[in-house]
Order: sequence, then C-alpha cells, then structure tokens
Amino acid sequence: MNWLPHDVPSFLWGLAVAVVGMVATGFLREAGKELWVTLKRRYFPPPPPPPEQVQVDLGFKPTIYAEQDCLWARHENMSRYESEGYTFYPHPSNGGKVVRGYGREASFLIVKPGAQKRQSA
Repeated sequence: MNWLPHDVPSFLWGLAVAVVGMVATGFLREAGKELWVTLKRRYFPPPPPPPEQVQVDLGFKPTIYAEQDCLWARHENMSRYESEGYTFYPHPSNGGKVVRGYGREASFLIVKPGAQKRQSA
C-alpha cells in the first residue's frame, strides 16, 4: 500500500489551498476581534471614572445642603449609613466625595436621606 500521492501537482495545489485557508482564517479571526473591540468602544463606551475625593480641613462648611442635613461619618461606618439611605456630599469643585483626615482616621461628609438642596440666590 502506497501512502504517497500519485498526482503530485494536485497534492501541491491542495497543500497551497490549505495554507492559504489557515492564513486567511487567522487573519479574519484577528480582524474580527479588532472590529468587535472598535464597535464595543464606540457603541458601549465604559462609564467615566468617579471623581476624585477631595481632602478638606476641619473648618469645611457644607454649602450645597443645609448644615443640619449633613454629618461626618467614619469610614468603617459607611456601609451602615449607605444601607440607611445616606449619600456622599458632593464637593462643589468636582462632585467628588468630601473627606477629612487620613487612613483609619478618615471621615466622609454624608447627607441625610430626603435632604433638599439649598436654593441658590
């Protein structure tokens, strides 16, 4: 039994078609990935990153909400306050969280649930 092809030109053409098919498949696969990334970025853009938190001094006074509607909460209590409906006070400059202190001593300025913004004059 002879395993070698009897018709060498048709064997070579078959081999060439297989090589071209493999190259085209790899090229189309990569082109499809690039197309998907481009379409995804265009039609489903990632959300913008949240604004950076703003470090303030001890004398910071809230201006967006009434002072009695705001309170300073330690970072370890934030999950409890958030579950009760409190929200972070947005800093007037960039809308980021207002924080005072560093590390474990950090406190965030939060707003009571249902608090109304002050009317601007």
